[in-house]
Amino acid sequence: MRPIGYRLNVEVSGIEELKEACKEVSKKAEELQEAIDRLSIIEVELKAKPVNN
Repeated sequence: MRPIGYRLNVEVSGIEELKEACKEVSKKAEELQEAIDRLSIIEVELKAKPVNN
């Protein structure tokens, strides 16, 4: 049995937009990680006093 050869032409568009979107997503992810890191070092102190009725 002999293999059958096919020729296929493929056109791709929008690559530049995809690259720009990927850069933007990467930047936003980095900013989000920085915000998460800042939140993780915040210390919160809570004081409560009993209330007499």
